[in-house]
Amino acid sequence: MLQRAVTAVLPFEDPRGVTLAQSVQTRLAAYTRILKTAQVVSPPTECDSYEMLRYRYAEFVVALAVLVGTPIVSSAETLLFVVAESGSLCLHCDSFLLPLSDPGDIADARALITAEPGSSVGSIPVVQIAAGSDGQNRDALASGEPLWSWHVTSFVGFADFAIELCDGWPGFIEQDPAAFIENTGGQFCPWSYTVVAELAPPTPVPSLSRGAALALILCLSAVARCCPKRRRRISRCG
Repeated sequence: MLQRAVTAVLPFEDPRGVTLAQSVQTRLAAYTRILKTAQVVSPPTECDSYEMLRYRYAEFVVALAVLVGTPIVSSAETLLFVVAESGSLCLHCDSFLLPLSDPGDIADARALITAEPGSSVGSIPVVQIAAGSDGQNRDALASGEPLWSWHVTSFVGFADFAIELCDGWPGFIEQDPAAFIENTGGQFCPWSYTVVAELAPPTPVPSLSRGAALALILCLSAVARCCPKRRRRISRCG
């Protein structure tokens, strides 16, 4: 039902060159005119005719509201990478998550994972961090993947060398995030850590924004109020 409404409102290829906004506006105006006409003109004699009109209009409103509220994945989508100790042996055996959105940075991170021959990408991730959990930075290698009480705020770059002051490991920062940030200015550059894996992005779930939900409620309320006499006549049909 919803797919049919979406297809009707948003044709994938329109030979007339109608834009999305024009298509939605035209379709909404047409439905509005039909409803206004139904209030003053006697509807068809079939008992389900007006009920079907209400159904189609509600279907259209739901589809439009879902489309407005569904997040659109853009070219700047943020991907998460696991940063852990390089090599087969580990000393601290912990990790943290590195969010990247720049296509060049993402390509460099993937090159580190595959260890492409001749890659000129530095292995050390240099980042800025802040105290407090962001709900996603966690130890992906530990059982239950516990959240860290600090998170990455920005990515500086991949380096071959870095100053010792910002060296460390996730568990060390966790002992006192505020002290580490005060000592390093918030910069973190773990010498023995690098990108080891990429996390699969979560499947986006369509959701209604507050504006779309309000519009949906108002439109459906208007549909329910129109033609009260006809609604009583329909209720007696059987």
